[in-house]
Amino acid sequence: MRGDDFSFFLSFISGHVFIALFQIHKFFLIITDLGEGTTS
Repeated sequence: MRGDDFSFFLSFISGHVFIALFQIHKFFLIITDLGEGTTS
């Protein structure tokens, strides 16, 4: 694997990890909102 391919692979993975973390965070916010709505 060349250096260019490796750097592209790293940026590709980091981008997907960032998107996944953002979606998981948004999902947890929705869950907590629903939980607070039902408990109150």
